[in-house]
Amino acid sequence: MDEITSGLDSENALIVMKLLKKMCVSLRVAAAVVIHQPSMEVFERFDRLVLLSRGRSIYSDKLSGLPTFYDDVLQHKMPETHHIPTDLLRHASNWECQLSNSAPSDSVPIVNDRHAGRDAKQDSSAGVGEETMSTNGSKSQPPSQHGTSDLPETSPELFTSSRELQAFTAPQVSMFWKFRTVFSRNLQNHYVRNLTNLAARLVIYGSTSLSVSLIFWDIGNIDDDPSTMNEQARYVVGAGLFLSQCSFLLPFSQISTFFFDKSVFASESALALYPSWMYSVSQFLLEAWVLALASLVQTTIAKPMMSLSNPAWSESESFFTLLAFFIISGLTGNALILLTCMVAFSQDLGFLLGCTVVTISLAASGGFVPFAIIPESIRWLQWISPVKYSLQIFIMALFDGTDTTIVQALDLDVPSDITHNILVLIFMFALCAVTTIVTMSFQREVR
Repeated sequence: MDEITSGLDSENALIVMKLLKKMCVSLRVAAAVVIHQPSMEVFERFDRLVLLSRGRSIYSDKLSGLPTFYDDVLQHKMPETHHIPTDLLRHASNWECQLSNSAPSDSVPIVNDRHAGRDAKQDSSAGVGEETMSTNGSKSQPPSQHGTSDLPETSPELFTSSRELQAFTAPQVSMFWKFRTVFSRNLQNHYVRNLTNLAARLVIYGSTSLSVSLIFWDIGNIDDDPSTMNEQARYVVGAGLFLSQCSFLLPFSQISTFFFDKSVFASESALALYPSWMYSVSQFLLEAWVLALASLVQTTIAKPMMSLSNPAWSESESFFTLLAFFIISGLTGNALILLTCMVAFSQDLGFLLGCTVVTISLAASGGFVPFAIIPESIRWLQWISPVKYSLQIFIMALFDGTDTTIVQALDLDVPSDITHNILVLIFMFALCAVTTIVTMSFQREVR
């Protein structure tokens, strides 16, 4: 935050800083603040200080370390408490003047330092203290209060022209470190600091599965009578369609989160801090474990209540196949909604576009209307419907190896096995992910 107390009198400036400090403590967030000529009452509200002069970090540590800074670096006696902010700014100004006098008028020293700027900054989140180092590895000496006589002689190698300085860039940061930063930020913002939302999602997934399971109670308990077997199997297909539908509709609850990440990337894209794939991949990874946990809840509820077991398989095989069905369906639905959010210009439009895509996918899945009845001109939509492949995984998991012929009767046998259907959904997930990354790379902040 830049100069948030500018234009305020001392009383209101103190009120603003008290509110900011209270918000940081209660929400467990950090705030970096640029402030000019603070009073001691305002100064005491900060936890850490970054004091800059001419783009160099003079001090970067907790306020409690100032006595050591005065003794070891400034070699001055620390003033009385109410004079500390003014005295620090005076030293920063003197330091800058001495550097200016020691260098040619058209050049400035290059310093390896992670901080930049010309103002004195106070920071409630800054990192550890550090010594300023010159490019030749020697420690910069503190200025004397009696002028520049105590400054060391400066070699020409420490200086460069202003044109060369403008072309100077900081050392490259590894891609792993950048990805870890984006991943950790999303983890903290959306999950660690928002446990209520995470718990609500799990409750919604569980309650939805419970409702569907109560409606289709014991639906998978099919008689061995061949005359009624396929008719009863159709009811199981209907139950599977509703469970597939849940996996593609419940990700709509994350639309606001997806748009938030989109706005964050757009605001940071101008600075080229992180590539677009980092935002997308971190979001997919974080959503994957949440969806895996939600799928476990769904499977644990739906399998026993709806009697979803394949008599030709063991109970463990049936359980883990249904779990895979929920996970891959949820991931594909999540990727589809994230893509629509990246394409849409607003949250409302993203919701409308997502509803349209999922509705068409459900209609073309073959679960509501057999493919033979769908007009041939639009029958091709089945091949791009992720719900179709999700539904086929479900019914194959229940009827594979049995005498039931419902899979062939509804033409839900292409691809003909569970593995290939899962691979198709993985391909759709990957295609949505890559398209999302490409789309995000074109996002720009609109002010």
